[in-house]
Amino acid sequence: DGFTPKVSVGGHVRPGWRRRGYQEWHGYQKSHEYFNVWRFDESKDPPTKVRVKGHDWEPAWQTDVMLEFAQRHGGAGRPWMFYLGFGPPHLPEQCHDALTSHYPAADLPLPPDVEGRFTPEVEAKLRRTIQTYYGQVEALDVEVGRVIAGLKALGQDANTIIVYTSDHGDHLGSHSSPKKLRGKSTPYATAFRVPLIIRWPKAMAPRDACEALVSTVDIPPTMLELAGLPVPWKMQGDSMAGWCTEGKGPENPGVFIALAGWQAVWDGRYIYCPHAPYHVLYDHENDPYEMKNLIDAAEAQGEKKRLDALLKKLGRRAKRFPERGAKA
Repeated sequence: DGFTPKVSVGGHVRPGWRRRGYQEWHGYQKSHEYFNVWRFDESKDPPTKVRVKGHDWEPAWQTDVMLEFAQRHGGAGRPWMFYLGFGPPHLPEQCHDALTSHYPAADLPLPPDVEGRFTPEVEAKLRRTIQTYYGQVEALDVEVGRVIAGLKALGQDANTIIVYTSDHGDHLGSHSSPKKLRGKSTPYATAFRVPLIIRWPKAMAPRDACEALVSTVDIPPTMLELAGLPVPWKMQGDSMAGWCTEGKGPENPGVFIALAGWQAVWDGRYIYCPHAPYHVLYDHENDPYEMKNLIDAAEAQGEKKRLDALLKKLGRRAKRFPERGAKA
């Protein structure tokens, strides 16, 4: 039933092409119910949502599923891939007290662009939000640690490539209103900058950081090349495998960002978005908290012109597949 029009039932993705080739599927689509762990019983028609007994924290259950999968497939001597999609740090603001207690809300500092912007009541609410957010981040640190320790126990650590990243950041008071302190889907650094850590002990020496500009579309070709697999010629993005194994690779002039009618470009120093409702140009070298919009500043018009040309160039590239054998 790979092309059955009705592909989802109550958050369950039916077997078929929507599962993108995954042979096992444990996803409960966009649940975000971290204390109530759910799965689907696929033996029922339609599949039935059921509680996972013995678990009260979804990320821990997800790690358990991943390690059991690694044991089955790695033990059989077969290569495997597993996508582990943790929900936190995300709404709802749920986290066990054992973790949030590490971050007393009253002691949490606010960044310069946020401090003093809101009433004391709103600031207190924001600090409680950040407290839970930090607790959720630490919870993921715990689970990633369990993944690495589990792979070591299975003897699979050295030759397993781990990619740690996220789909977006969170405003957490920056560029926010009192009624909406959290947010995403904007050309602000708190929203578009995400972590990217790649670990492969067998072939990669540990390094503190790589300054190359990387977009999420670069991750699939990078992983394919690291795994020794061909990169489809139609695939967008650049393989950054060289940066991982040799410390050198493609040097992109910028990262193209687009969503919901607006486009922006990030070149590692400037973020530029000429479209409504934003119209922003920030210089992160001199203004890391985006407190001075240079979009209309006379001294920034040269950079604005350069970034506008770069945005158009990268936008054209993003809208087409590269020709076979051609350099995009």
